[in-house]
Amino acid sequence: MRPRSELVDLATTPWYHCIQRCVRRAWLCGVDPYTGKSFEHRREWVEERLKLVTSVFAIDLASYAIRSNHVHTLVKIVRERAESWSNDEVRERWLSLYPGTKSRFVQAPKNKRERDQNEKQIEEWRSNLWSLSWFQRAISEPIARRANREDECTGRFWEGRFKSKAILDDAALITCMAYIDLNPIHDGEAQTLAACKHTSARARLDAFQEAKRRAQLSGRPLKTRNASPGHLLTMSLRSQQEARKTPIPLSHGEYVELLEWLVAKKKVCERDVAKPLEDCGIRPESFPEYVRRYDELTAQFVGAPSRIRAEAYRRKTRHLIGARKMAALYRGETDFVTAARSHRN
Repeated sequence: MRPRSELVDLATTPWYHCIQRCVRRAWLCGVDPYTGKSFEHRREWVEERLKLVTSVFAIDLASYAIRSNHVHTLVKIVRERAESWSNDEVRERWLSLYPGTKSRFVQAPKNKRERDQNEKQIEEWRSNLWSLSWFQRAISEPIARRANREDECTGRFWEGRFKSKAILDDAALITCMAYIDLNPIHDGEAQTLAACKHTSARARLDAFQEAKRRAQLSGRPLKTRNASPGHLLTMSLRSQQEARKTPIPLSHGEYVELLEWLVAKKKVCERDVAKPLEDCGIRPESFPEYVRRYDELTAQFVGAPSRIRAEAYRRKTRHLIGARKMAALYRGETDFVTAARSHRN
């Protein structure tokens, strides 16, 4: 098992898909088929915790889905944001989540040793605030304690390690987002996009409809910032050109239309759907299968075969799993076998 420092490398990408699963037959949400007990209320626990932790950390949330025994998140680590925070802001952010660590900070340092101690502690907290491991920990630990109290038991609630996949390019990003948002539909728990409760897709739809209603009542134009949930990365409401300049390379309308096309399972891809996919380097005809079978077709690095091979070369390893399976998703990628042979020669 690789250490997290090898799996999460900002020199490779700031984007990561994380999966946190419950142990054994522990039930996070939904109805436990063995006991008939409902844990549906726990989805709100997780969603509220996600909102809180995202507001504190220098990590942006692009997508999430809260399932019966696991949670999907797609995040972007923004280290430079944490480094731009003042010492006071770092302390306030950290203590808002971990007030019990307040004693580690000397409130009125009297000498150089105490000042150096404070500086060292602040820098430790600063690095924690852009750490993916600490982000997942800040979400999962309170949920585990709360669930164990409710279940009147002790011990592990989550698996020891969360899984993470590095998202290397825009095509992988859009594919991963769609896979996460449509998880309830693929699992047979929902039939429409609006029925995908406790997902980022539903949160975006609700925020858009509410912002649209308020704009109509006030007579003011609908603004992008107001139409996005505060805990999620903003998606543009305007032109394709503007959307391409944002972290998520699709506008809100393009993304919703794309999801609705996937839900409808139409064989023919309309031009309005195909064009944004092609702009991201995706073959529209292959996209539905990759969204549906994402977990099966992807490994620890998700991206174009050329990007995965380049990452293998950078890490001085012979290969990284996943390049061959990803070839059919990308437009303009040469045949993988031919490319691999030429690379070896």
